[in-house]
Amino acid sequence: MWYRCKASSRSAALALTWTLACASEAGDPASAGEATSEAASAGSTTAATSAAATDAPTTEVASTGTSTGETSTGEPGTSESSAGESTMGADPCEDSVLTWENFGEPFMLSWCTGCHHSQLPTTERACAPCNANFDTHAGTSERAPVIALRALDWQSAPDVKPMPPAAIVPEEELALLREWLECGAIGPESGTPGPLCPDPEVTDADCE
Repeated sequence: MWYRCKASSRSAALALTWTLACASEAGDPASAGEATSEAASAGSTTAATSAAATDAPTTEVASTGTSTGETSTGEPGTSESSAGESTMGADPCEDSVLTWENFGEPFMLSWCTGCHHSQLPTTERACAPCNANFDTHAGTSERAPVIALRALDWQSAPDVKPMPPAAIVPEEELALLREWLECGAIGPESGTPGPLCPDPEVTDADCE
């Protein structure tokens, strides 16, 4: 269609040129002026038609590029955001398998009951309180906040001495202790009062 219009415009321009030449030879200035005006109009029409036909594909390409960019960049961002929100909402204790039997009791026997045992008399406890005994789940779970402070978070509290005082617990075991305590110190005697030492009425003079 565009080539057809271009050919017709050229024919019209040639016809007007021929008319202009005839009018000039006949000595008719008015006819020559009209022919000149028509030729100028035909030229303008031809130029406008050619420009419109040439610009149309460019506009379509630009529109296509804009649409493609919006589609390709929008969808992945939304998916990643949803995935991030889902991960942040996970419960860290949901997959924990630590209990008193498989972790709490072995840990306390290894690191704590040398002083915190219900069978130790006052004079053999290295100043451990008579009611702080970790050989049972009941005695351990009721003092879980104190254990967390003294064994894990003592650096964040002034004037708090770390436990155990004469040993260094590996970081891996401390991480498991934190997990067990923060997930409820799972075991068979939660809520049960812990035992006292054999002689609660005795006072160790070295601990005063």
